[in-house]
Amino acid sequence: MKTNLNLTLLKISKASAFALTTSIASMNATAATETANLGVSASIADGCTISALPVAFGTYDTIGVNVATDRTAEGSVTVLCTAGASASVSLGQGVNAVGDVPVTPVRRMASGANRLGYSLYSDVALTSVWGATTSAVTALADGASHAMTVYGKIPAGQNLPAGSYADTVVATITF
Repeated sequence: MKTNLNLTLLKISKASAFALTTSIASMNATAATETANLGVSASIADGCTISALPVAFGTYDTIGVNVATDRTAEGSVTVLCTAGASASVSLGQGVNAVGDVPVTPVRRMASGANRLGYSLYSDVALTSVWGATTSAVTALADGASHAMTVYGKIPAGQNLPAGSYADTVVATITF
């Protein structure tokens, strides 16, 4: 009798499991769904950064080689702009400039009251003065960092007292 009871319970269990599975499947077949669109957005503004490495002339020999030969040196301005940004770089006149001539500044380094004249250029031939209002160099706006060489020249024949001469020129990027 125990065997018959076990078989009967087994048949009831199989029937219950089938009924339960059928009910769940039936509920899934008739379940409703809703959808909604989730918007995703961002914005990127034009932006640029600028940094500079100095134009270091070293020693200017007033009684030797630089009596007849200009002293030259190079520095750099490095820019990084958002891809597609339109930008240009200008160099200020310096704190010791003669007058206010932003296009072709008359730049000077100072040591106390003494002044040593120099010029900055955007080309190796030293023909394009890099001024404060002239945008001699247009920054490449491809999202990569670019170093632009600043060419400096101290004209020959300046006989001044010994000292450490310096100036500060502000490099500006306009975008």
